[in-house]
Amino acid sequence: MAQAAGLSQGVAVFYFKNKQALLAETLRRFYQDYKANWEKTLAKAGSDPVDGIVALVRADFDKAVCNRRALAIWHAFWGEASARPIFAEISASFDDERGAVMRDLCTAAAGEMGEGWEPVVVAEMVDSLSDGFWHRMYLAGREFDGGTALDMTLQFLAGVFPGRRDDIMAASPKRRTN
Repeated sequence: MAQAAGLSQGVAVFYFKNKQALLAETLRRFYQDYKANWEKTLAKAGSDPVDGIVALVRADFDKAVCNRRALAIWHAFWGEASARPIFAEISASFDDERGAVMRDLCTAAAGEMGEGWEPVVVAEMVDSLSDGFWHRMYLAGREFDGGTALDMTLQFLAGVFPGRRDDIMAASPKRRTN
């Protein structure tokens, strides 16, 4: 493993006392890259909460963090999370922060939601769609891609925010407006 990273085994052992510590730092780095990606995309969205929600969704399916290699790595770590508490702790920390941002945006956009929608429920549903689509892309390979997942999630949001349908669907790579 050290050789693949271009390090001597001694240097790797100096910085990472064991394999689990090295893997934990790898997971942490993946999450830091994911967080930097969604924060950058969110900052470009401006102050409108619906635009912020759409930005977070777009960031989830950005090829920088959602590609075949990355999905394989994410799923390998998540598969180990129940056996390695440090992986679960790292994941929970980053996921809780990202989830809070989505909930805050949904709460701020509540006045634009169609009748019957609850902000916290919408936030959980959007994040569940992203998680589910990442899983589906990982399992289905090239048969189901990030563009399709993004489009489907945006269609859901267009139903939640009927007055913003055209704006939301403009973010779709498929640009559906019907």
